[in-house]
Amino acid sequence: MQNRPAEAAAVLEAALEQQPRNERIYLYLGIVYEQLGRYERAAEILRRGLEVASTHRGLIYFNLGNNYLAAGNPDLADEMYTEAIRTDGSLAEAYLNRANLRVRTEQYSRAIDDYTVYLTLAPSTPQRDEIQRMISLLRDIIEQERVRREDEQRIAREEAERQRIAEERRREEERRAREEEEQRRRALLDSVLESLGGSRGEARSLGGGAEDIDDYEDVFDIAD
Repeated sequence: MQNRPAEAAAVLEAALEQQPRNERIYLYLGIVYEQLGRYERAAEILRRGLEVASTHRGLIYFNLGNNYLAAGNPDLADEMYTEAIRTDGSLAEAYLNRANLRVRTEQYSRAIDDYTVYLTLAPSTPQRDEIQRMISLLRDIIEQERVRREDEQRIAREEAERQRIAEERRREEERRAREEEEQRRRALLDSVLESLGGSRGEARSLGGGAEDIDDYEDVFDIAD
């Protein structure tokens, strides 16, 4: 309370040795180490506190989330805030911190949900106007993103249709080219056949020539 965390840490460490099952000491000691920027040590103390905690279990999870976030581990921080809410659904600050975290990680719809619950749990918060402004901004971003996605999908459909038409045109051109090539081939064959048919020779018979054939009038005797 006097903003002397280093001295408080020594006192609380000594108290923890005497009362190792006092969950409030784990909670306060975790807060002290968080103030000192010793986030890993704070998380270690708070995790030990979970082993004995019952009444302040939600707060311990909440402070674990704060330390994991400060240490640069947003996934674990989100998990701890979620555990804090599951343990104590009235813990408004857990909704607020998780909402802020989800804005940073661009989970805008889920952030709006958490901000809305926070305003329900803490209707008189001095941050109400800023939170409502944040919700409005997030909704604008979500709508712009929806329009952008629709435009991208429309452009993709139009491009796919252009490609389909171009492919059909290419296939039609190839078909026509094949037909023209086939017509040229047939014309060439017809031309060659016509040329071959126009060079027929004279027909020839197997008859002899015009030479004279002598007649034999002699009588042949057959010898006995």
